[in-house]
Amino acid sequence: MINKIQNWIKKTKRTYFLFSFFLLIILVGFFVFKSNTRATGNTEYLSGYAWSDTIGWISFSNCTDPSTSTGCTGIPYQVTYDDSNNPADLDGYAWSSNVGWIHFVGTFPSNASLPDLPPGSTNAATAQGSKITQVLAPNPLDSRISLTGWARATSPTPGGDGSCPSFDQNPDGCWDGWISLSGNNYGVQFLFSGDSDTTSSSTHFAWGSDVLGWVDFSNAKIVPTPVVPVPSAINSFTFPSCVTTTDGIATLSWSTTGMASCTISSTNPNSSTPVAVNSPAQGQDFSVSAPATSFTLTCLNSSGTIYSSPNKVSVQISCTPPAPNKKPGFKEI
Repeated sequence: MINKIQNWIKKTKRTYFLFSFFLLIILVGFFVFKSNTRATGNTEYLSGYAWSDTIGWISFSNCTDPSTSTGCTGIPYQVTYDDSNNPADLDGYAWSSNVGWIHFVGTFPSNASLPDLPPGSTNAATAQGSKITQVLAPNPLDSRISLTGWARATSPTPGGDGSCPSFDQNPDGCWDGWISLSGNNYGVQFLFSGDSDTTSSSTHFAWGSDVLGWVDFSNAKIVPTPVVPVPSAINSFTFPSCVTTTDGIATLSWSTTGMASCTISSTNPNSSTPVAVNSPAQGQDFSVSAPATSFTLTCLNSSGTIYSSPNKVSVQISCTPPAPNKKPGFKEI
């Protein structure tokens, strides 16, 4: 009977362990999935205006500051891209009071018909959508952001159907709507400048055929999404004041907020050990040498700011070993 109970207990423990293990795997997978489905890049915005001598101003957003949605009027519109990709697809609409919506699209649908594809395209795979490419240089001020491909006014003809058949010879302003963002001896480039990017004074023209002519982007700029700073701090750094000579091991524990990496350095012995951003609950063991060893916790946040523990931790080998637990005896006379 006792053996049956013991076997039942063993089976129950094994079943509980397996259930807990698989539950842990499911939970870890869930959180990994959730973290991987989050966007990793920042949204950048085209802002400001372009100018055409024939149709006037082209606005890239209905907000004076699209990154913070301030100064917005009328119907919402904007042109954006995800800076985690290079090159990246431009996406969205600009607005002209004379030709209507101007569509920026990086990738054309595979079933797009030839009239809906830019000149020179035979199918969607060869179509050059509106792209933005970052060319980085060792000196950030020498880096460039270039626009390539095509944008399109969606209703350029009097009928508003976006088509311009080759046999149409009527002087009705027929135009296929395509705007070339770069070509031989012209293009639009942005220079890095502080927190926002401004256009280069030498290359800021797109070409809109005979209807739009040269489109001047010198009053346009790229506005990055404001990065909300993550609070960074070393919350705690705990340690023993001393250890016993026979031990020579000190358990250090720490807690941080908003750090990307941490290192614990020591003197006597001299070492530098990369450690977890947040210490496990039980802490981490480090060697201590006589007469004392000093430890410093140094962390780096995602912005590159360095944080150090206020004071070096000096762990001495001077703890008095505990007295032996002996029962009182009798002393002979």
